[in-house]
Amino acid sequence: MLLRVLTILIILQTFAMAQDNSIPSRLDALEKRMYSLEQTMNFILKESIIPEEMSLDIERFSKRYARAETLFYLQDYQAASVLVYDIVEDPANEKEPQYWDAVNLLAESLYKIKNYYGSRNYFNKLINKGDKKYFYTALERVIQISAITNNYEGLEKYFGIVKQLPNSAITSGIYFTLGKTLYKRGDLSRAVEIFNLIDRNSEYYINSRFYLGVIDVKKKNYDNALGIFKNIQTLEAQTPEHRDIKEQAVLAIGRLYYELNKYPEALDAYQGIPRDSVHFEEALYEISWIYVKSGEYQKAKQTLEIMLLSTNETPALLNAKALYGSVIMKLGEYGSATENFQEMVDRYYPVKEQLHSILEEKDNPVQYFEELLLREPDGMALKKVLPPVAFNWASTDNKVKKALGIATDIKGNVTSIDEIVVMADAIEAKLKSADKVVIFPSLRDSKLKAADIKIGLDEIRMQLANVRTEIVGKYVSPEERRNLDEIKKKKEELKQIVDSLPKGAKELEEKEREIVKKISAIEKVIHQLTVAVEGMKAQLFAVEKWLNDNKGKLGNKEQEEDFAAKIKTEWNNVSAIEQDIVFYTGEIKKERGKIGALSVLSEDQNRRAELKKVEDEERKMLDNFKNRLSQEDTKLLNRVDNLISRLNQYDDEFRKFDSRIDAIVDKKVKALTEVIEREKKNLEDYRKIASQMTEDSKELIGKIGYAGFRQVNKLFSDLVLKADVGLVDVAWKQKEEIDKKIGKLRDDQDKELRSVQEEFEFDIEK
Repeated sequence: MLLRVLTILIILQTFAMAQDNSIPSRLDALEKRMYSLEQTMNFILKESIIPEEMSLDIERFSKRYARAETLFYLQDYQAASVLVYDIVEDPANEKEPQYWDAVNLLAESLYKIKNYYGSRNYFNKLINKGDKKYFYTALERVIQISAITNNYEGLEKYFGIVKQLPNSAITSGIYFTLGKTLYKRGDLSRAVEIFNLIDRNSEYYINSRFYLGVIDVKKKNYDNALGIFKNIQTLEAQTPEHRDIKEQAVLAIGRLYYELNKYPEALDAYQGIPRDSVHFEEALYEISWIYVKSGEYQKAKQTLEIMLLSTNETPALLNAKALYGSVIMKLGEYGSATENFQEMVDRYYPVKEQLHSILEEKDNPVQYFEELLLREPDGMALKKVLPPVAFNWASTDNKVKKALGIATDIKGNVTSIDEIVVMADAIEAKLKSADKVVIFPSLRDSKLKAADIKIGLDEIRMQLANVRTEIVGKYVSPEERRNLDEIKKKKEELKQIVDSLPKGAKELEEKEREIVKKISAIEKVIHQLTVAVEGMKAQLFAVEKWLNDNKGKLGNKEQEEDFAAKIKTEWNNVSAIEQDIVFYTGEIKKERGKIGALSVLSEDQNRRAELKKVEDEERKMLDNFKNRLSQEDTKLLNRVDNLISRLNQYDDEFRKFDSRIDAIVDKKVKALTEVIEREKKNLEDYRKIASQMTEDSKELIGKIGYAGFRQVNKLFSDLVLKADVGLVDVAWKQKEEIDKKIGKLRDDQDKELRSVQEEFEFDIEK
């Protein structure tokens, strides 16, 4: 409110000056403007600067925690963890009321970004603290982490804690998580013990019953398992996951009846799988086998034909195609069976051969797969070397998926570290820039208001200098004026430059926007370049894929190798361009960090200082003529000099006022710089760990990928083998049919011959 009043006063004063242009009235207006600026300075000091100075003591913890909490709720878990880590690791903060809230926030943030080992450390800290607020959620998390990482260290301790606590204190989530973890570990007896503790009304009850059924199957207690799976069908499904569990229980019932040779009961059970279920095709395949076992081949054929309406080449469907060929052969449809098996051979024999050649031609297949999977963990590198159908199978294989997951996590960690380093460098560049105050919004506003005051003081000084020249100039001779004119000319040139500079915070921010606009234009070009590079990669991928698919079919082997080498060179070029894009993106972020209205003001102040220097030179020269002034002009000159003296005092006050803002900024910057330097050091340590993880995991990834690939190769080999065997079986069945026909013809011929012979013998006797 006060600022608005002061602004109105300045406008009114300016209007009054326009009405009365005499020197005394102009000096009155300038004096009032000086007073207004002083009041503005005092207002900012009281309302903004002093509260900021007082808040410095609590900035260290409460404000950092508040910012981290905001980032967490915005799902920026990486930034939240970086921000809160420093205050959690400082022992001095353990007395803070929100310290354990901060520990929990750090643990959850690390869990969200899959830093499970770091997360477990802080959750264990909460468990050891024993604070009820976070104890149970922390206990559930550490058990979940054991299951995720397959690291069961401390599981005995958690089991002991759960057993000692009253049932009413333990959530069903903790029971279920611990039971599932014990099951994965192979500790079935204790898993059963824990699952049986879950309340019937819990959302985890249906999940726990399913696990109990699976455990009974493992123990071959089939009757108990059937009872559990049937009971699951009577439970209400509260979530989509529950509906899926009920459908899996139906499959389990059907399979158990199949194992017990109770085929009608199994068929009845499978009817519980709806057509829109993801398990429908699986159920149809198993129903087909029941019909085959029962000798009902026509029904098996009809069921398989429903399955084969799908065009997805999944393992289940292709196995169904092999079974279909066997079924129609049993029905005597030899032509259709031969056609079915031949289609399979034609389609999948080349795939089998290509997979086999990949495995056999590599001197070190494990190393080949580690390079293949680590180069592009999204699976694109794998897609380049595999036929589409084989890639589809490989991408669903658990071993290959696990290898890709490990590779993705490793590359993701390295990428995250690189991104945080770029972000830290950008923040650090901002902290070192003249415009570093912009990091702190309230201080930035104070600084911009201070810039308005400074510009106002400089304008008053310039007008007072003009009035002084106007008063004394009347008493200077033409010869003496030449020297003054030179200074005046220099002053006018500088004044034109100063007049073109931004006047006040609004114009400063406008100039900042212009610079940002230019930077944004450069960023747009980089984005377009990125899109172009993605297009180049797509083209290279297509060419490389075509070359791999037609390997050995293009005639000259040397030309093929030369073409492949050129493609590899182009990939290296694209990779180099991508690295350049990353580099320049980082540099632009740093430059963007240096941009700000106050950095613009810093440059402008140099021009204003030059003008003041010239004005001081002019004033000293004019002082030589003071003794010539009339009494009235002497009074006016003395008033001008008094105002200049007061203005100099205001300058001193302004410098103190401005330096108080800078002092607060420096303290905050120092604290942030220490954090960033510490975090950058941590990031370097993390980078070393990530690099070591990459090295340590390479062979593991290669072995897992190789094992998965061998499994896929075996699946295709078995598929082709089934088709080949099917063709042989059909041919053999046809041979048997022909043999039977030939045998029957012989028998018929023998009978005919005997009949003729008997007739002939009868005729002779006659």
